[in-house]
Amino acid sequence: MLRKIAVSGMKGRKKDTLILSFVVGLSFVFTILATIFHASSEGTKLEQRTAMFGSWDAAYLNSGKEMVEKIKEKEEIEKLGVSRILGNSPTLGVVGTINDDLKDLGNFTMYEGRMPEKDNEIAIELSRLSYFQSDIKVGDTIPVEIVIPIYERDWYEAAREQVIRVIPEIEKRFGYKNILYEMNNFPIWLREFEEKERKGELTDRDWYPTDWFSYIYYGLANSYRRNVHSLEQFNDTKLVIKTSYVQMFVPDNYSYYRFSPYSIPDEVETGLPEDLPEELPDEGPINPEELSMISQYAHITRNMVVTGIIQNYSNLWDVGDEPVASAFVTEEGGKAFIENGFLLTEEVDVSDFETTYNLFIGSNIPSKEFFNKYEGEFEGLRRNTYAFPETSGSTESTLTYGILAAIFIATVFAVFQIYLTQTRRRTRRIALLKSIGAVNGQIIRVLIWEVVYLLSFTLPISAVIGFGLSKLIILYMNKYGNTVLNLHIDYKLTLLGIGLGIFSVFLGMIVPMIMSLKVPLTGTISTPPRKKPIIKGKLKTKPVDLNMKVQSFSRIYLRNLRYNKGKTLLTASLYTIATAVLLGTIFLSFIFFGDYIDNVIVKDKPSYGYELNHALTNRSIPEFVDSIYEVEGVTRVELYKAGEHAYLWHENIDKNEIYPVFKEILPRNLVEEHFGTDDSDYVNLDKDNSHLVKDSIVTNIYTIDVEDPLYTRFEASLSIGKLDKEKFKTGEEIILLIPLFEKVEGENSEVEISEDIISNTNQKNRMEVLLRNSNKYNLSYDFRYADYYLKDETISVGDTIYLTIPTEDMAGELPTNDVRFIETKVAGIIYYFPEKGIWPFADTVENPVVIGSYNFLGKAYPATIFGKGHLTTEDLNYLIASIYPTKFGKTYVYIYVDKNANEIDVDVGLKRVGREYEVKLTNYIEENNKIFGKSLNMTAIVTLLGISVALITLIILYNTTLSKLEQERERIGILQALGVTEGQFKGLYLISGFGYGLFALIISHILLALAVLITFISGRPKPLYLYPWKLHAFVSIVVFIIITLTYFMPIRKIIKNQPIDNIRNLGR
Repeated sequence: MLRKIAVSGMKGRKKDTLILSFVVGLSFVFTILATIFHASSEGTKLEQRTAMFGSWDAAYLNSGKEMVEKIKEKEEIEKLGVSRILGNSPTLGVVGTINDDLKDLGNFTMYEGRMPEKDNEIAIELSRLSYFQSDIKVGDTIPVEIVIPIYERDWYEAAREQVIRVIPEIEKRFGYKNILYEMNNFPIWLREFEEKERKGELTDRDWYPTDWFSYIYYGLANSYRRNVHSLEQFNDTKLVIKTSYVQMFVPDNYSYYRFSPYSIPDEVETGLPEDLPEELPDEGPINPEELSMISQYAHITRNMVVTGIIQNYSNLWDVGDEPVASAFVTEEGGKAFIENGFLLTEEVDVSDFETTYNLFIGSNIPSKEFFNKYEGEFEGLRRNTYAFPETSGSTESTLTYGILAAIFIATVFAVFQIYLTQTRRRTRRIALLKSIGAVNGQIIRVLIWEVVYLLSFTLPISAVIGFGLSKLIILYMNKYGNTVLNLHIDYKLTLLGIGLGIFSVFLGMIVPMIMSLKVPLTGTISTPPRKKPIIKGKLKTKPVDLNMKVQSFSRIYLRNLRYNKGKTLLTASLYTIATAVLLGTIFLSFIFFGDYIDNVIVKDKPSYGYELNHALTNRSIPEFVDSIYEVEGVTRVELYKAGEHAYLWHENIDKNEIYPVFKEILPRNLVEEHFGTDDSDYVNLDKDNSHLVKDSIVTNIYTIDVEDPLYTRFEASLSIGKLDKEKFKTGEEIILLIPLFEKVEGENSEVEISEDIISNTNQKNRMEVLLRNSNKYNLSYDFRYADYYLKDETISVGDTIYLTIPTEDMAGELPTNDVRFIETKVAGIIYYFPEKGIWPFADTVENPVVIGSYNFLGKAYPATIFGKGHLTTEDLNYLIASIYPTKFGKTYVYIYVDKNANEIDVDVGLKRVGREYEVKLTNYIEENNKIFGKSLNMTAIVTLLGISVALITLIILYNTTLSKLEQERERIGILQALGVTEGQFKGLYLISGFGYGLFALIISHILLALAVLITFISGRPKPLYLYPWKLHAFVSIVVFIIITLTYFMPIRKIIKNQPIDNIRNLGR
């Protein structure tokens, strides 16, 4: 019977039931949305981590065959991915085998094709395609060459062995003595000589020690490198053993010293004997006593069919420095290389040769638990911390629980308001039930049954809508956003959210339920007021103004508002909260994109970059740039030729306030990287010009092509000054970059800079990082600080700067130890970049920086005119590492790519260009996308929270207004009877809604202004740079319209009734 009463009551209050069902259902929909979005975000991140880093829990790398069997015995292991490392290939990198378990645990993504299945098939990692001279496609047959080192040592060891072998003959023929003794002690004597030279303690009796190794190897003896090859064929496997030796002998017709490794042929002439000894023939008898082996390698080659191209993974997995395969063959294919190929050789003894194995473990227990259990037993066991990080939880989790809490509170409040309104209107019915014998327990059960029916009706519908809407939102985000989100459901979290929703409904109806129990038989909640004593009543009687005034509808309405100030203020506050939440959502989303704006947009961060360890010649630059533009998707290329470590001095450098502070906090071992020193013992420095070094700051020189658009960008960025293109081109004028600076309050406080911070800096960014972390100064090229930071005015346009550059020349085998002097005029100074910065200066904040032309660089660093000349890359690297660190300059190339371009195709194309020019490609776009993706995820969650809270608040307000008008129907009916027209009602309530909307917008913008002010005070100038004003204006207009309609629409339903119907309203 009680259930029937509850059902009939809900049917009789269709509007109220529908409103309550809508509010409760909406809370369930947003709860399901929040939990599914969170689960999808976390699940997608896990999928992305395992797709990128593999789903294996632990790995044992570079192990022996016996370890494979030992690990297989562990009961926790479900899958064991085994990759046998066969060797290295010049084009394919590390070649290894793959089994079925590794295919599953590796989660390899195929760019094209499939994994190998036969012994003549191979799958190649995408990054290795750039190592081939021609395009490689699935189905092509390629020669796969694996190189296995049998014996190898440093060339110097073998050469020294040969030098020692011929020393007795040289001493006998030329009369020298103690050559071996002097050669062994040469490094010690050289250090002692250089130390004396540095301290200025050399005397006439101190001589540069004799480098007997170089004299003998490069002069007194003839040295050869002899290569011996052997060929064997085993079915389809070809085996070549390549052995390299050093051979040396003293010629009978020795002339004189021929060559020094410390001299450059194109700059220092070296004499050659008229009659050079003939080269040894490639073939001939070999006397092992006359040879010293450098290396011996086995080259195993098989023709194999490319079945697939794998997306890059080898540089991503958590394997440390251990090699993993970048090309896979089957286990049978591995045997064809090793057991049926290499191990059958008769040329050398390889009986003790063993391949290594990489083992990837998939366990039936969590990754960390497995690692903790077996790390002691298997020394060197690695956990997959990239796929399964130790830290749990995330900002998204915190926001998700925040959403659930907000929805819970909003639902409680909404249910409370609606039930409270219903209770006041149902007092007569409750009194009627009590009059026929219903007790409080039965009233409670009726109300509970109403809630049960309400939940049984709303929950299934809400679940369907919530799950469907979640799917649609994810599809929309994947299609139009820069992120990929897969649908995942965390049933525990979803059930927790639904449970909170059910609890919020019961919690919201507790107070109205208690009020229902107190309804007396009179049918009114509040008891009649007590009769006051006559005397007190007379004392508190106020005189009444009997002057009659004409009462208008608007005056009556305003007086009604004054009598209900609390309700009016509450309504305005709720409208303001809804508006502030939505506008705050936009502002918070903008804040979340702050990192992307600051680190990518403002700094104009490129997508890719090249760095060459020498300056390209002017003739080769157009060809190099054209090859980059040939890669589809490249939109802009910016190239700098650079010279590093130049000493810069000007007349007022001693007045600069930043340099002394920076020098003071610099570790002593780094001072010479940034400042000239008193002990810079250059031979062409004297007391008249020594200040050019000892009082200088070390700078880097970047040069650009005056016909390149980059020149126009620098010209437009000038803070002061004006460029003369011809003078700039000839090197008579330069641009100087000097960042804005701010002296930090409390700069005298001693702040210790950690070694980690220092180790993560380089010569270019060290000044900015150390000054900031020591609370001394903030430096920036960001235009947003232009009105707040100071400018270095110790140098200005028209001043002369003096650059002193070490020549790094050699005279014979000795360094010249002199410098080159350059004077030039400052044509313009850049203190900050307007709008977008110029990379890399906006990022590193170098101070100072010289920007010049290619001709200027040629004057300062003459060797940069010729590029690397005829030197091989290996020779150039050796010279830069040992003798000429800055002589050959640098080339920096920054590449910008269309956002709609295929990243994989661009990456492969640019790597191929880098391979051709022997330079390494730096990928910035992955980091950019990571920053953007994180910002987007945070924005999506906050937006969901904002919309849900605002929407529930507006629904509460709409229904509260509707309930309030239902209670005022008698008053409205009386006003209608007095002649107030429908138009007057509509107009007044429309104006009132307009007022509420305007009030909400004003207060919300005041709150936002405070938030902006706080952001500004916290150190972010122009905090609204790139703020989405159009979206802000659109949302403000939409919210204003919704507020107006929310307040206006309920009155339309009431005034449609006749006055007598409203006066006789029985729903009160």
